[in-house]
Amino acid sequence: MPFEHHWDTSGVFIVYRGDLVLEEVLASHSRVACDPRFDDLRFVVVDLRFVERVLLAVNDLVEINAFLTGPKLCNPGIYIVVVTESAPAPSAVALYENLPDRNYDVHICPTMESARKMVAQWRSADGLTGGCP
Repeated sequence: MPFEHHWDTSGVFIVYRGDLVLEEVLASHSRVACDPRFDDLRFVVVDLRFVERVLLAVNDLVEINAFLTGPKLCNPGIYIVVVTESAPAPSAVALYENLPDRNYDVHICPTMESARKMVAQWRSADGLTGGCP
């Protein structure tokens, strides 16, 4: 399986491996959105450290964003953290961030440790704010 979900009490960690392609991203998002825990979801950490190639075009990112319209209506309070160290993944994230009508804001962290620290800070705060430590 090119992705794995690891659920936490208020979030989910998604690990992608190999080639990052539209079909797998949509399948992953669909499983998360259809899970009964989705309503209580506060954060998603997307781990791209094991992605070898990002095969997403701008049109793919537009389609992913369109898919996220439904989940955003059901649970608008989800914070997204992307963990990535390699060049292609941040480029894809930057393309998503530049979509004028994107459904979720994305925070980028260079390590899983920094992403976990961010999630811990969010949990300890009254509201989820702040960036990657």
